[in-house]
Amino acid sequence: SPPPKRRKTLFTKTVVHFSHIWIDEFLFLFFYLKKFNGTEQYYIIILFYFLSYTYT
Repeated sequence: SPPPKRRKTLFTKTVVHFSHIWIDEFLFLFFYLKKFNGTEQYYIIILFYFLSYTYT
């Protein structure tokens, strides 16, 4: 079953990559924008931005 293993490796790399983005970038920008504007639209925009960045 090489295909499942390969898919799991890609998934693991994606999770690790996303977790690094989450820690280093996402939370910083989230609190930075929330400091000036408390609307949840920024949260959604940033979330989709990093999701698209991760899977591209």
